[in-house]
Amino acid sequence: MTRQMIQAMTLQTIPVIEMRRWGHEALDAGSRSQRGAYTIAVVAVLSLITVVATYTLNRATLDAIRITNNGLETSEAFNAAETALAAAAATSLAGVTFDSNGLAAGSTGQVTFAHTVGSDTVNRVFDTAITLQIPVADGPYVRIYTTASGSRSSATVSQLAVRNPVLDALNNFDTPPLVVSDCLSSPGASGPNITPAASLNQSFAGKHVGTAVCTSNLTSEFQDASNPSVPESVVTGVNNGDPDLWPLYFNKTRIEVAAMVDTTSTLHWVDGSTTNKLDLDDFPSSPTSPAVLIVDNCTKLGGTFYGVVFMQPNPANPGTGSCSGNGWGNTEIHGALALNGEVTKLNANVELIAWGEGSGFPAPPPANVYGDDMVLVPGTWTDTVVAP
Repeated sequence: MTRQMIQAMTLQTIPVIEMRRWGHEALDAGSRSQRGAYTIAVVAVLSLITVVATYTLNRATLDAIRITNNGLETSEAFNAAETALAAAAATSLAGVTFDSNGLAAGSTGQVTFAHTVGSDTVNRVFDTAITLQIPVADGPYVRIYTTASGSRSSATVSQLAVRNPVLDALNNFDTPPLVVSDCLSSPGASGPNITPAASLNQSFAGKHVGTAVCTSNLTSEFQDASNPSVPESVVTGVNNGDPDLWPLYFNKTRIEVAAMVDTTSTLHWVDGSTTNKLDLDDFPSSPTSPAVLIVDNCTKLGGTFYGVVFMQPNPANPGTGSCSGNGWGNTEIHGALALNGEVTKLNANVELIAWGEGSGFPAPPPANVYGDDMVLVPGTWTDTVVAP
């Protein structure tokens, strides 16, 4: 084969080879483009899935945090209300005025909970308000309502509290009409008019109601007119080692009772030596709202009173001294007259009537002279707005 022929064949082969090479390169470029598009699509899908998963996880985390935070705030609202309840129960009722519905607004305040993370502190503040209610008129119980309000949560709790009565719980106003620490001496010709309780089956300070141990003539002078065999409700000589009648009537000391006088409308304490005659009508009392009147030193009495009149002839030496009943004109006491010493010359112008004898008296008798302190009653807590 000649040289010219070989050159000609070479020249014809080269274009074919080039064309094939270019074709393969074009095919390779198309394949690479398709593979890149598939990769981008897969990456996009995976990225979207990752974003959705991340969002869902973050949302779930945020919801969990929010739920936990709401639960914590609700719990703190109850804790704030409980804190206010405890504070209200420890607060004196002195000066608190209840309206005709037995309601009174108490104090307001704030309870703060601090949350510290690292160097950052966030305070959650709850405003508290207190409402007091006497569920039964003239009763010893007070229901305390406290409400705590935060930015997103609030809670109301209440509990029943009881006030400590001034009078001894056993006696209240329902004691014998006449109780004398020492002697009832030299009564008037007809003696005081005493109406006993319907039932005489009781005792007072260890002595049977009706026994009068100081004079012998009381048996005839103080008998029940309807039944001469039944003695009147008179107790004298109650000085079994302690002549002072105070602990038989009161469950607080004299100092404690004296501190209550200015804030208790049904408790009065006066000095009898400053007046010739004390008008019992000046001290409001009634069958449904009896009162307690403490009189230091002797004075004449007059007027009508419902409750307990406690007279101390010698306040410096309780249980001693003597008062005269001479001149006690038109005196009517429904409940009890307690003479912390001796009394003489009580006459027919003095009416001493056992509590409940007559119309308009509640049964049992109220004991509506209470201390200003309260004690929470176990088992009465509730988180309802309206108490059960």
